[in-house]
Amino acid sequence: MHYSVARHIHWATGNLIVEINVGGIDYDVLPPIYDGEGVMYNTCGKAVEAAIRIAEAWKRSEKRKIYITVSSTDDIVLPFEMEQANKKTYKRLRKLAKEIDKGIERCRRCGDILRGDNRWGHALTYDEYPFCSPACADMDYYERTEPVDSEVRYAQRSAR
Repeated sequence: MHYSVARHIHWATGNLIVEINVGGIDYDVLPPIYDGEGVMYNTCGKAVEAAIRIAEAWKRSEKRKIYITVSSTDDIVLPFEMEQANKKTYKRLRKLAKEIDKGIERCRRCGDILRGDNRWGHALTYDEYPFCSPACADMDYYERTEPVDSEVRYAQRSAR
């Protein structure tokens, strides 16, 4: 699962909202001006931390109440509930993110989430398939089998 963070002005209330989006990037948003907007995150925790930073920065510049919500561009239907951006909400979101991120299988190389049968391995992983793509599997194999510079220098010195 991927997450993104964006700012909105709620169409019905006019409230300023920082949205944590589950499943991808929402394009019906305000132009990004704060660090972390429009970025894809591979963990809920990273998205929550970005949303908190953005909400706090937006509060300082707007001098209005800022709200946080979680929505989805995936096939998941989530209720659109706005919560005021404050320490209590941040604590709840961090706890929720920790629960969501706990126990999710991730690629050993890049940390992306492993999905269904879309997993890869190589000769050194035996019957395990701990990578999200052939590129990650290849890079891991290369790093495990290619000597590091110090090994190469040592081997070259020994050969003299």
